Amino acid sequence: MTHPALCPACQSPDIMLFRQPSSKFSSGGAVPGVRCRTCGHRAVGSRFPEHLLPFLMSPPPRPPASERPKATWPPRPPVIEPPRPKVRAVAKAPRVEPAPAPAPVTPEEPVEACAWDGCSKAARPGSKYCSRACSNRNARARYKKRHADDELSAA
Repeated sequence: MTHPALCPACQSPDIMLFRQPSSKFSSGGAVPGVRCRTCGHRAVGSRFPEHLLPFLMSPPPRPPASERPKATWPPRPPVIEPPRPKVRAVAKAPRVEPAPAPAPVTPEEPVEACAWDGCSKAARPGSKYCSRACSNRNARARYKKRHADDELSAA
């Protein structure tokens, strides 16, 4: 049931009825109000149109179940499974032999021994040491030697 009212400012039928809580009433009542959704015009309290009061006080009656529209959904399409092939398709790849291992590279330059005194292994290309471990041992030894000299000169 819709209310037969128009907005007094723009004559739009798109109005909203509401109740606004009021501190003026000691019983905790609410002031009726109307607001236009089109232009924003509001009429609250004494400016509220009296002919809309019955629509505000009672909710609209609910139509009986026989008159309410039923939700209808479109029927589901039937599930069609694709036909299964009678023969399984198996792809066979040709057998490929693995590539032969690369020939060991012979260095053109002579191989130098590791620069660490206690190691007799060959040094890596582009380095004086055979491994990071030997390089770190050399760095620690140089650090200890430097700081030992600093401690003696400070004393």
